[in-house]
Amino acid sequence: MSATEYLTWKVYFSKQGFRFDNDNWRMGQICASVWNIQQTEQKYCRTPQSFYEFTQASNKTDEQLMALGGDSVGVRFG
Repeated sequence: MSATEYLTWKVYFSKQGFRFDNDNWRMGQICASVWNIQQTEQKYCRTPQSFYEFTQASNKTDEQLMALGGDSVGVRFG
């Protein structure tokens, strides 16, 4: 990755920010891809939403959001 590309992403995410919705969607895509590759029949295919709770963040309290973050693996900076 070039320095220009890095700075472009840095500016973008400083304005947009990282949200747990983005993390959920990304992991849902990965899970759905792995799941669907292994299926031989279309009726067993899944969407990314099948692998996470699909609700708006504004409906959750801070404690509930912290509990959701505790289930994920990795480190978040921000």
